[in-house]
Amino acid sequence: MNRADIETHTVDPQRLAAGRWCHRTGKQLGEGDIHASYSADCIGLQGRTRKPFRWQGREWVCTGIGMVRVRYGCEAYRIVPAEAFTGSAMTYTEKTHDGESARNDPLGFYHGMKVRHGGKDMVLQGPPVLLTPDAEPRQQDLFAGLQDAENQRRDRGKSGWCISIASAVTRRDTNRSDYTRDAADVLSSASSVCARFERLALFSDRCTSHPIRNASTNQLTPSHGIVASSRHAKPRTK
Repeated sequence: MNRADIETHTVDPQRLAAGRWCHRTGKQLGEGDIHASYSADCIGLQGRTRKPFRWQGREWVCTGIGMVRVRYGCEAYRIVPAEAFTGSAMTYTEKTHDGESARNDPLGFYHGMKVRHGGKDMVLQGPPVLLTPDAEPRQQDLFAGLQDAENQRRDRGKSGWCISIASAVTRRDTNRSDYTRDAADVLSSASSVCARFERLALFSDRCTSHPIRNASTNQLTPSHGIVASSRHAKPRTK
């Protein structure tokens, strides 16, 4: 099948998002359901697919991600129960025994390929479609962008000095031979330091607002700060 002739549709860009790997949680965050269904590796090695995605009332599986006709998109095939497939089904090994014939299949390379999903026998059905991101921003995306900008402004105003701490930790780590510490650990450490300083500031405010007892007169006098020890306090001048 000539990929230039593939049918193209646009979908919500969030469904095609690749996401990012989080070392702290060990998970892929922000990945769209279409991108997450990519199963070409599983089909070839294990004869199974990842979780399909629903589109136009049917279940599909992504088999390719990349540029087609100068557009980024995901190639997808329908996945149907084996008993509902009317054509000739075969395994990946059987289909690719003649690679040239498989590539020239008018219904697509993966058409009629047997796979397993959820403990059931399934078959991929062509022709494939190319799903590309919708160029027009959606209303919820605009509000999400405004909210992100507001959160960033608030973070810079309240805890801007945390960035300096993270930068200092990063510079310290780059001078070492061990580069295993990543940005997530640095930000986690900076956040911990921020929390400790906030607790210290709260404790300081409480101490400032409460009076202290004068040992010589046995009277309560206003406190103007934290006195660590009596020998560090300056004598009062009359």
